[in-house]
Amino acid sequence: MTTGKLLWGSTRYFINIEPNTNLFSTALGGTVSFHDKSGLINERLCKNLHEVVKTVFEFWATILAPHETRVARWIEEFLQEMGINADYKLILRLLKTDTILEKPIEDLIVDTKTLDTRKQEESWDIEEDTRVIGKENTLSELPDDEYAKKELIFKIIEDNKYNYPEKVKSTNSFRAPDGKLITAEKDNSIFVGEGIGDFVIKSELENEYDAPIKDIKIIDQIPYCFKINKIDIHGAEVDPLKNKNDEFLEIIWNIPELAPKQKFQAKYNFRRRINRTILEILDKKIINTLNVFETIKTEGLQFVSKTKYLNVHNRIINELYITDDIPPEFEIQRSNPDVIPPSGTIEKAKMKGTTIRWLHKNVNMGQVLTKTYQLDYYPYLFRAKKVVENESGEIIIKSAKFIYLKSTESGYTILYVIKSTKNLDGVVSIEDKIPLMHVITRKNPEDIQIIEENKDNYKKMTLILDVPKENEEQRVYLKISGDTSPMLETFSIFLNSQGEKEVLERKSEVFRDLIRLPE
Repeated sequence: MTTGKLLWGSTRYFINIEPNTNLFSTALGGTVSFHDKSGLINERLCKNLHEVVKTVFEFWATILAPHETRVARWIEEFLQEMGINADYKLILRLLKTDTILEKPIEDLIVDTKTLDTRKQEESWDIEEDTRVIGKENTLSELPDDEYAKKELIFKIIEDNKYNYPEKVKSTNSFRAPDGKLITAEKDNSIFVGEGIGDFVIKSELENEYDAPIKDIKIIDQIPYCFKINKIDIHGAEVDPLKNKNDEFLEIIWNIPELAPKQKFQAKYNFRRRINRTILEILDKKIINTLNVFETIKTEGLQFVSKTKYLNVHNRIINELYITDDIPPEFEIQRSNPDVIPPSGTIEKAKMKGTTIRWLHKNVNMGQVLTKTYQLDYYPYLFRAKKVVENESGEIIIKSAKFIYLKSTESGYTILYVIKSTKNLDGVVSIEDKIPLMHVITRKNPEDIQIIEENKDNYKKMTLILDVPKENEEQRVYLKISGDTSPMLETFSIFLNSQGEKEVLERKSEVFRDLIRLPE
């Protein structure tokens, strides 16, 4: 079966482009593949539009003598057939040049300094546990060329975006029994929570000495892109202090003493906020960038975010760019005002969620711009459950599989959770599959045994692990790299290598969580 669009002038060869976003710009990248009627010949992963058009031209040139205008028109037509509003002139320009910007962006920005954003925080109704992060960029020049200017603005926005981290830092210090001051720093992983939209961070410190430790201080750095809903503490009765740092909220725990083997734990339940990046072009040499963090609130059975911008400057803002990154577990249903080009565009980047981009020109002093987003909640791309029963029909193993997005790079994460209800001997094996071209880039625990086997159109994975102890659970995380969608399929689970036919599998269900009020 052929894939892609036939080359003009050929009856045998095809090129296919799988873009990583539905928004046409110089940042559009993706996979370009070259085919004939018998199948795939070659493919290449492209980081941006410049690499895409050059790759198409190179593949084309292996068969026919291409011309830039012909290739540019072919690419424009291909993307438009996919619903992407392509610009022929920009494509042609990229085919004829090595770069749009004559100078690197670092050379155009001659100075950067921190902005005092107290006025913005007061006028924009910023919540107490967050802040506005601002920078003033002084340019040597703002390009007059339309495409070069757009490229510069896009790069500045992307370079100043605030991404959702996968881990957060924690530092602790205490006085050991011998009087020595001990300090340490560690990364706390972020886990998917049990509630709707919830994520969890656990910060812990255990006294491993045979005598008390004293003067304990724990500082957890919570990025402003997280809204803390609840903190559960165990091991000490203490109220935390809060300090708004430049880039994160510090939760500070001062604990007088921990007895031998006593453990202190702080469990944070939070929800991700909308990350808003604002770019203000004040004149041809001054561009301000601001990071704002908007909370997603529950109103009845809906999730809503209301954002506000007010021009606090004593001048008109020539051009104002607002970029709202919606957390990948939410999907936008509607907005007010409507997102209508050219003032508003919706970008759905593959495996990275949704971005709303706004452009406003000539924003007057004191002018207020409000946006309201109504969102639906999808906690995972996919969830499946299975159980293993013994001959008496008792459930002896519960298991589940989750697929969810990575927020900072291409790819996704698969999480397997296995829990035993009895003390069992032996090993558990899980059989699953991923697309043939996808690669496991990281696994946790690192010593988990995984056997991979390539099939015709997918890659078979077999995970082997010890049976968890009674009422304990084992979690296995696989980070998968791939620019195409994951396979939303269930899995098979077996207890021990023998007697697989004896394992009973309850029918698996694949579903999305229903929307409900948080507890």
